[in-house]
Amino acid sequence: MTPIQIIAILVTVFGILRAFALFRERRLTGQWLVFWLVIWGGLSVIAFLPGLASGVSKPFGVERGVDLIVYLSIILLFYLVFRIYLRLENLERNTTRLVREFALKKHRNSTEIDDQLGGIPSVLTDHRNFMSDRAKRRSGTDGP
Repeated sequence: MTPIQIIAILVTVFGILRAFALFRERRLTGQWLVFWLVIWGGLSVIAFLPGLASGVSKPFGVERGVDLIVYLSIILLFYLVFRIYLRLENLERNTTRLVREFALKKHRNSTEIDDQLGGIPSVLTDHRNFMSDRAKRRSGTDGP
């Protein structure tokens, strides 16, 4: 057994165990569990049968099996990045919608309070008057 095969089996075992752990914690769906099992299983098959990758790569017009694996890995990574991008866009859209709803609800509640108190709450009025008087004193436009 070569060193790369030992490394591949360790990574494969870790990946499979991690996928099952995430599935048990309900952080990974059944579809993604199958996806990762296929990926990790494929890695172990290729690690132990490197000639198989070369045999599979010939019909695709790729000379070496390793090259095919690199090409497929890059394609897979682009696909996963695209899925992450779509999910991020969806999260941003949902966050924006929730913030807008929260702001509107908060505005409606403050308007109701203003109506109940007869306009702007007195605390805000007092604060505005205080700041206005303070600005006048600093600028010297108002008397002593």
